Amino acid sequence: MNEITLEQLYDMPKDEYALYDIRDGVSFSYGTIPGAVSAPDVTERAQEGSLSKNVKAVLFCMHGEQSAAACERLCELGYDAYSLTDGYAGWLKKQMIKKDRSAEIEEALRGRRRFRETLFSPFAKAVRD
Repeated sequence: MNEITLEQLYDMPKDEYALYDIRDGVSFSYGTIPGAVSAPDVTERAQEGSLSKNVKAVLFCMHGEQSAAACERLCELGYDAYSLTDGYAGWLKKQMIKKDRSAEIEEALRGRRRFRETLFSPFAKAVRD
């Protein structure tokens, strides 16, 4: 079975591969990797010959297990197919790590201080009086 990492995928020119999300339509609607096409029926489409053999087929599911099995089947049918290591969950994890949340956290902390001051200042004033 052929596997490909996110780093390898990003290094590949976009016109050399097609990215297929093989999860069901509901999962796809909740979110997917940018540029992916929903294809829960990718093996059936490959058997019909409706998938292009001119580009690499990169498949992914949630964790890479179902896409590994589908990848093997596509390879048997003569496609240059790859399963994305760690699937959509791996992509999500990298997105969360990559995002710098320090400004968001600082703003949340400032908001708590303002809330505390708004709430406790009148209370402290009333207790003093």
